[in-house]
Amino acid sequence: MISCFFILDFEGGENKYSLDFYSPSKNKMFGFQLNDEVTLIPLEMMSEDSTPGKLITDFEIDFKDIEAIILREMANQKITNKLQKIILIFQNHEGNDMIFCTVFISGFGILKVHLDNKGKLVLFEKKSLFDFIKKA
Repeated sequence: MISCFFILDFEGGENKYSLDFYSPSKNKMFGFQLNDEVTLIPLEMMSEDSTPGKLITDFEIDFKDIEAIILREMANQKITNKLQKIILIFQNHEGNDMIFCTVFISGFGILKVHLDNKGKLVLFEKKSLFDFIKKA
C-alpha cells in the first residue's frame, strides 16, 4: 500500500475512501474505491525513475482525532470558521509516513495541515481560496 485517500464531508455527507497500491513487477499503481461497494480503479504506469514510497507504519490516529487536532489548532489561532470538508492523504514522504490534510472551512478558507503518523502537528497554514485565484 502506498497511500490512502479520504474525503470527510461535513456538509453534504458524501464521504469517499480510496486505498492505493503499487505493483513493482508491473510498475503500475492501482486503487480500490470503497463506497457502497469496492471498485478497482486502474491508475497509471510509473516512470522508471520514480517509485512511490510504501506506507511503513500503522497510523495511531483516527478521523475523530484528526478533526479534534484541527479544531484545537483553529481555536489556538482564533479561527472561528466552520469545517466543511477535510481531504486526507496518508502517504510516505521522504521516508516518513505523514497525513496531509486540505481542510475547507466556511468563508472560502482553506487550511493546509500536515501531521506525522502519531498525530503530531507538523504544519498548519491558513489560506484563502482567493490566494489561489490570484496565482492562476
